[in-house]
Amino acid sequence: MSDLIEQLVTRLAAAEKDLADLRARVVGMTPASIAPTSGGLEAQVAAMQSSLASVFVSMPQVAAGDSREREYDGDIVVDPGVFRVKVTMDGGVGGSASEDCSYTYSVDDEYGYKIAEDMTPEAPRIPKTQYAAGDGWGWGCGEGDDFILLDAGEKEVAEVIT
Repeated sequence: MSDLIEQLVTRLAAAEKDLADLRARVVGMTPASIAPTSGGLEAQVAAMQSSLASVFVSMPQVAAGDSREREYDGDIVVDPGVFRVKVTMDGGVGGSASEDCSYTYSVDDEYGYKIAEDMTPEAPRIPKTQYAAGDGWGWGCGEGDDFILLDAGEKEVAEVIT
């Protein structure tokens, strides 16, 4: 989802820049000669803004201090969306040429509520490769026993070959 948002934001910024450049070039032309057309940059920018807005509207929103759980008729329903989580390495090793990475993480939501502990990220790790622990933020989905730590922000440690 974040890749899609990044692509939309990049495309929107490029279209807005093109539109600003076009407006700068047409200074001094008569209004009739610069009227927008249905396929012009203004229409493209408006369409991209609409697409970007719909992505943000469809994303789950949680107010500060709220839980990600919602209650309907006494049953708790978990919002299934992917969301940002705070990760703290709580065990394991970073790996080496002879050992796989085995870091585990304690996971909190953005507001400090504990979600899970001793979680291994689902993001694939290359066997027998050293990793640096997550940088503090990752991505997860689900809640309770169904929580999945998708990515903990681990990065491969580059070896210097001499």
